[in-house]
Amino acid sequence: MYARKIFIPKNQKLSLLVLVALLLSVAPAAINLSFATQEVSQISPFGLYPSHGDCFLYLAEGGCAMLAASEVCDLPNYSAASFSIEAIVDIRAYQTGGRWASILSKTNQRGLYDSRYAGWALGFGNQHLIQDKYEIYGKVGDGEEDVRVSSTARGAVHIVMSWNYESRELKLYVNGNLADSKRKPDLNPAMIDTNYDLMMGSLLQELKRNIIMVRWWREELSAEKVRLLADNWLKNLDPRVPANLNKTHLHSEWLMNQECASDGSVGSGWLRDSQGRNNLRLVGQASLRISSGEPLSLIYPEHGQEGVNRLLTLKVQGGDSLLGYGVVHPLSYYFQIDTTAEFNSGNLIESGWIPCYGEYTVILKPKTKYYWRVKVRDMAKKSSGYSQIRSFTTEPVSTWYVRPQGGSYGNEDGTSYANAWDGLQNIVWGEAGVEPGDTLYICGLHVHTVIDRDFIGTQADIYLISYPISGANESARIIIRGDYPDDPGIVWGAYRISHESWTYQGNGVWSIRLPASSYGDWYFQDIGKPSSGAFVLLAKESSIQGVKNHPGSHYCDNYQQTGSMLYVKCTDSGNPTGRIYGDRWGYKFKLSDASYITFLNLKFYNTSWSGGASHIRWEGCTIAYGEHSLLSFRDGQDYMEVINCDLSWASNGIYNISTTNNAPSYYRYKGNYIHDIGVRPINYNSDAHAIGIQGGHDGVIEDNIIKNCGTGPLLYAFTSQELKNTIVRRNFITDLHTLGGANGFGVSTMCNNNSLSDKSGNKFYHNIVINSPVAYRFQFEQEQKVFNNVACNCETALESGRNFNGLGAWVNLKNNIFFGSKKYHIRWYSGANNFVINSDYNLYYPNMEAMFKLGPKELTLSQWKALSLPRCLFDAHSIGENPLFVNASLEYSNSSDFTLQPQSKAINAGVDQMFPMLKK
Repeated sequence: MYARKIFIPKNQKLSLLVLVALLLSVAPAAINLSFATQEVSQISPFGLYPSHGDCFLYLAEGGCAMLAASEVCDLPNYSAASFSIEAIVDIRAYQTGGRWASILSKTNQRGLYDSRYAGWALGFGNQHLIQDKYEIYGKVGDGEEDVRVSSTARGAVHIVMSWNYESRELKLYVNGNLADSKRKPDLNPAMIDTNYDLMMGSLLQELKRNIIMVRWWREELSAEKVRLLADNWLKNLDPRVPANLNKTHLHSEWLMNQECASDGSVGSGWLRDSQGRNNLRLVGQASLRISSGEPLSLIYPEHGQEGVNRLLTLKVQGGDSLLGYGVVHPLSYYFQIDTTAEFNSGNLIESGWIPCYGEYTVILKPKTKYYWRVKVRDMAKKSSGYSQIRSFTTEPVSTWYVRPQGGSYGNEDGTSYANAWDGLQNIVWGEAGVEPGDTLYICGLHVHTVIDRDFIGTQADIYLISYPISGANESARIIIRGDYPDDPGIVWGAYRISHESWTYQGNGVWSIRLPASSYGDWYFQDIGKPSSGAFVLLAKESSIQGVKNHPGSHYCDNYQQTGSMLYVKCTDSGNPTGRIYGDRWGYKFKLSDASYITFLNLKFYNTSWSGGASHIRWEGCTIAYGEHSLLSFRDGQDYMEVINCDLSWASNGIYNISTTNNAPSYYRYKGNYIHDIGVRPINYNSDAHAIGIQGGHDGVIEDNIIKNCGTGPLLYAFTSQELKNTIVRRNFITDLHTLGGANGFGVSTMCNNNSLSDKSGNKFYHNIVINSPVAYRFQFEQEQKVFNNVACNCETALESGRNFNGLGAWVNLKNNIFFGSKKYHIRWYSGANNFVINSDYNLYYPNMEAMFKLGPKELTLSQWKALSLPRCLFDAHSIGENPLFVNASLEYSNSSDFTLQPQSKAINAGVDQMFPMLKK
């Protein structure tokens, strides 16, 4: 119903509710990071590589296992023999290893990637880079031709590389699924045979990852056999060959359960081949971690230890002496942790049975005393009782600091502003640094300088989950904030161009070759001068002559091509050395699977974000100068929040991008100022959304101020894609544009014309749209509740054009004010014969012309009210009066302009509608 004030956003000036004190005062709950069930627990894909347990080859610190070529029991005849390499390898996210390192190989040290070297190898590529997942490579070659397969993976992964000598086909299976398959018909199988050493865990460089099992088969394993072998690991956590699978063609098998002498007899220093004669010598730091009649030892934490990390890895070793005779390795370990010594409280954590590893990582409450114990069992399910009980007390939450790279900050351990970490990439995550519930201050101006072109795409990446350090739950968020007193945090995604010298071209113009592809705009000058927040945005010109004519500009004939010449003229026509910054290759945030992280009161310019994170919050931040989107979220990225931020200068603002029913959901985009989207020529596009939503459910878009964008909040559903239970309320939207084909819709729903999926429960209320082509546009065939909104000085206040086989939209339109419409108050032009418009108790002004359209008919308000169609209402109780806003100037800038004068006939002229209680 109408009241004396239309409720819309206050002129907030991006005010911020600082919730950190509250968040950090609540003790975070304990979280299990090993993906446990009560019975079986998979090995975590995150964290440091365990060094305690049973039956694995420990290579995390380097080393390998090998056998000299002259001693290898090879296949008898590669020209008539297929073969397969099978392995279980622990691949941890963000834990780097060596380049072109093998799991198992018989080729030259460069043979995994170089076709000049014959032989075969299963291993990894550029795993020296910090990455979420690492690429597995398989290769077979004859010295001239080779065939390669690859796939990415992480976790304790079951891998099979299979080779068929007749078809010359190489296949790669990951966790039982075919990941890649390629053929090389010209490859000569007879030339695969080589005189190279048999290597496990090294090739060009060392693997530096733990190996749980490797097998070498004299056959191409069928897809069915691969699935049986993979399932025995994935479902039973058993690395052995299943009893029902034929082992006739098993050539060698390393189960990591026994050291031996070189000939396989009793001894040490060699890794025993349980099937054949290829016993491998342990080299360097390689060691076999096995339990051989040892008691169960609780190693860490020590009994009674104080100040234990809240992100804690419990460590035990041995235990087969508790199981009696006939122990079947490998062992598994089961941990219990609780705040009571009886292990019966609501805080009890149980790991489930963890295979091979006697280590278990959890996140615990701060300043809390815990008790823990462990038991062990073998593969025959023979189990011990629990060990003795030990206790420890966790540390409190901490505050950390990082300052710009290249400073001198005391001992640089991050513990204070004076001893801050030196640069973003020196932040320590995990047990020695930032843990769940902690606060990290980013202080000062952070800009990456590119001094060489090697790995330019990754050299400035910032990984926020190099250990399982993301927040544990809502009360244990990691707060990354930029409001340290007198040294606010500013992070740039643009980079200082310093990889080579600039060349003077005359007339104040200088040139340099681009070190990598660029977006084609967003070049900056003098970032941080004269103050940390200062910079100059250079104008983009269309020619070198344009640069000559205009100080403060740039030009390149092909920004996307590495090595293209970039021309720049500084604003003072001076030397650009050390002063010019290019787009894309500065700091980038890699969120991966992080969760419960808040970025608070930071400024991000030209930055990008990647990963499948959820529960991430940007609050009180400035985010500007983007490419496709300033913030984009994709499938599975639920509970994302953007609150009280300033977002500007990109092709789109916030964008939920999906075509599936796993689209981002439970999001909240609140109180933001989103402006200047799609207005720079390179940003022109037909979307230019301030907030674009594709699919999903239970989202809230509220209290945003949107100005000079191509559209405001837009909800779009693809064919078969659900988009439901979304609330769009109290948004203030003004001055939308149509540059580059943008539509200028204030609040809208759209869909593929044949989309008939669930689009129910969407509500739109207390919004204001001003000075725009179309204020409201609705296309969904299910009810859209549109209550208590304002359209002011728009070409069209509300329209609908959907017609799918006669089916149109359904709009429930109540208590709205459409004021100053320049052409139509309502334009229903679809031509559909099956639609619903339930419109009443609205105010329309002016009321003198034919400002209503239904199909081809243009109608006055009285003619509109005289219409009668099934399931439709045509404003029987609506009025055509001036609403008498307090501001009569027709220049509107905030919500107070739309307060109604006491004599307004809009007051108490509406009908009651049910809304959810508004949260303050």
